[in-house]
Amino acid sequence: MNGADGSGRVRNASLLLFLLIVCGVAARLYHITDSMLGPYDWRFFDTAAVARNFYEGGMHFLYPKVDWRGNSPGYVDSEFPLYTYSVAILYHPLGVHEWVGRAFNAVVIYGLSALVLLRLVRRLFDARAALLAVFFYSFTSTSFYFTRTFQPDPLMAFCQLASVYSFLVWTEEGRPRSLVLSTVALALAAALKPISLCLGLPLLYLAWRKFGWRLIHKPSLWLFTAGVFSLPVLWYWHSYTLWKLYGNSFGMFGGWIRLEFFPPTDWIWRSLSRALVERILGKMVAVIGFPFLVMGIFRKPPGGNYVLHWWAAGFFASMLLTPALHRAHEYYQLPLVFLTSAWMARGASWFWETPRLAPRYAPALLAVFCAGVTAFSFLLASILMTPMSDAGKHVAFGQRVEQLTEPDKLMVFVKPRLPFIKPQLHYERLYQHRTAQGERLLCDPVDFYLSHRKGFSLDDSLLTADFLEILRRRGARYFATFYPQLLKENPQVQAALERDYTPLEVTAQWAIYRLDDPAERAGRSSGGPSQGSPGPF
Repeated sequence: MNGADGSGRVRNASLLLFLLIVCGVAARLYHITDSMLGPYDWRFFDTAAVARNFYEGGMHFLYPKVDWRGNSPGYVDSEFPLYTYSVAILYHPLGVHEWVGRAFNAVVIYGLSALVLLRLVRRLFDARAALLAVFFYSFTSTSFYFTRTFQPDPLMAFCQLASVYSFLVWTEEGRPRSLVLSTVALALAAALKPISLCLGLPLLYLAWRKFGWRLIHKPSLWLFTAGVFSLPVLWYWHSYTLWKLYGNSFGMFGGWIRLEFFPPTDWIWRSLSRALVERILGKMVAVIGFPFLVMGIFRKPPGGNYVLHWWAAGFFASMLLTPALHRAHEYYQLPLVFLTSAWMARGASWFWETPRLAPRYAPALLAVFCAGVTAFSFLLASILMTPMSDAGKHVAFGQRVEQLTEPDKLMVFVKPRLPFIKPQLHYERLYQHRTAQGERLLCDPVDFYLSHRKGFSLDDSLLTADFLEILRRRGARYFATFYPQLLKENPQVQAALERDYTPLEVTAQWAIYRLDDPAERAGRSSGGPSQGSPGPF
């Protein structure tokens, strides 16, 4: 009878897990074809551009390319392109659609993460906590929103989770395969984001639990360390070479991703602290989950295994080294959702088992709590998912540029400077395209992606009539902006555009000009036919 009851509980748990993941996937696929314009859209469009350039440019894995390349080939220093290359492979049977990259995260990466999280929490705590952890991971807003976006961070977070789980299995069961899996997973995570090396702290803790001081004499651990560092070192050496040769950077070497030490009184710490409280309390535990989070953190885990606490310690240590990055990029905290979900689940499971409440009230209260978490999380996620008010017009602008210009001609796109960037963050780091002549230009991908064009990215602080002519001599053939008010604020540039170049379409919504060469200007001023390459209109 006990065996039948046990098998029945296993079947019920498996069915519940299946339903949880199906609901999680279905929720993530809701409006998956919507525009990517919105919070962090520059990150999504950059990633999508790399995937599209792989597909269109020959599938050369070692040479990811961006659109804001100027007149360079576009090779860029970037994270290990496993995600973008995988999406490019899917483009061959499915076509180039943004929903492909988003669905890859929403279905494959989310589903795998949920399964591994279940196994980890079940091994650390119990089966009920494991199912609850999958529920919280599936529906809290940080996980829900970012695991349906076009970016590699969900894959990075999954690799971190897989490495911790596999290493834990190896220390408990001694399976060599588990150590190999942990090595590969952490090497990939570090190649995707070097801050993933913060996992060294929880993995060192697990090794210490297993071997004590004998760990320094274990060849397997030295091989693990060498294996973990080999891929990121090789990749970022290659990536640095691409930056030196071609001048395009996602930030590792030519931009603002760097270790920095800010004094304790610097504004960045106050700003980061406020952001973390908002993100963890609101978007990871949905406010009402905070008591359960506290219960889970301070409740002694079975067997005294504090690997999750050491994981959190390593993660927050990485924040001390890169506070500006963590403040600016919310998705950098995606791995924390595994920890908050596990601890909330641990607290909720303990609440269920409290003799004074169970069995009469605890299940009902827990059901209400889970419903409240879901409702609050979807409310926050819906705010992030709300399209920008001008998203439709911005897409139309990209389509109009595509109609009025030739695919192989270089563009100059201009946008306003970012007013919210603090001077302490050294705004010049956002200029991540270095021309062959040494100028540092902007790296905004949105207009290039929407118009399927390549070229030079500027903000209004870089835009002058003389520099526009310099870019024309370097190959730029069209100028466009979705912000025509910038021209009214810069009358010298507006006068030069009207005097020297051909307006293709100038409206209250956007401005598009053809950058004529001197022969075309002379022909136009003399009343003769325009010389040179005509536009497609």
